[in-house]
Amino acid sequence: TAALQDELALFIFRSDYMLHQPKDAEDAVTPLLQVRRCSLRDHALRSPLCATQVELNTISCSFATLSARTIEVHRAMVTLARQRLSAKDAAAVEMYALLTRAEPGAIRWRQSHGEALERLERLEEAEAVYRATLEIKPNHATTLMRLCTLLIRGGQHEEALPFLQRAVQARPDHWRANFLLGSTLVKLGREEEALQPLRRVLRTRADHAEARALLEEIEG
Repeated sequence: TAALQDELALFIFRSDYMLHQPKDAEDAVTPLLQVRRCSLRDHALRSPLCATQVELNTISCSFATLSARTIEVHRAMVTLARQRLSAKDAAAVEMYALLTRAEPGAIRWRQSHGEALERLERLEEAEAVYRATLEIKPNHATTLMRLCTLLIRGGQHEEALPFLQRAVQARPDHWRANFLLGSTLVKLGREEEALQPLRRVLRTRADHAEARALLEEIEG
């Protein structure tokens, strides 16, 4: 046929995977962070949970037209998630989690996921989301600030300090990052180090009463 006479042909293949757990795995609920890829003959490795290839085939070309609708689906999900978030609805958390899985590299979904968890007072989960986000983008100032605020809220000033320093390094003129850094250093008894960030606060926010009070206390 004419098709067989063509010198070049383009095939698009789809590889399908399913989560597989060996029967002798101890824990039936394994964090997704432990998921790894393995083949059908890879059972001997006995990972607690792995993505096992179950099918390889060519895709149907009719599905190509659906890709144009993906962004519309995402927008609809974001709109609905924001509505649920304003009502402190747990469904918003799941929606942002789905968006994160759909676009793992999109920081905005991860950020919104963490904020949704915070609103529901699921602070440990929010902290885990922020830490995972920083593994992808270590100097993302907004995520650094959200994580620092959580840690300080929990009284973990020592642990918050390196993240605050990174936030200030990423955005030197950010008054809130500088204030949190300065006040944290004061709480840790490192008043001399607190002077510079507190002075930076007053350069951008001359009316910041708390920063001025801390400076006056340090300088005597």
